[in-house]
Amino acid sequence: GRSLSINPTDDRLWVLAANWYYEGDKNVSSARALLQRAIRVLPFSQRIWVQYFKLELLYREQVIQRLQILLDEEKPKEEEETEEEENEGGSLPFKLDAKEKGKQREEEEEPEDPLKEVKEH
Repeated sequence: GRSLSINPTDDRLWVLAANWYYEGDKNVSSARALLQRAIRVLPFSQRIWVQYFKLELLYREQVIQRLQILLDEEKPKEEEETEEEENEGGSLPFKLDAKEKGKQREEEEEPEDPLKEVKEH
């Protein structure tokens, strides 16, 4: 902090300070704010722009990894729900007697022809 106030035009100091916030303090927001301030002080410093870009890419990668972890934790729950939904429609909680089974088979085997009336006329 003090080094930056003494020599604010040294882009290496800005990068070192931002790196400390990012890696040492694990504070992406502070590192980002510091590099944005550095850009305002030294808008043509290639080193600062490159480090700012790298910081954003690293942060994006962290967010993606966290999201993948969260999605992986939720995946088994979704699979269980899908299996429950499949069982809801596929199996019956009671057994049909012989007459009902016969009716059900007839309905399944002979779908109604929508053109039946047109063909008869």
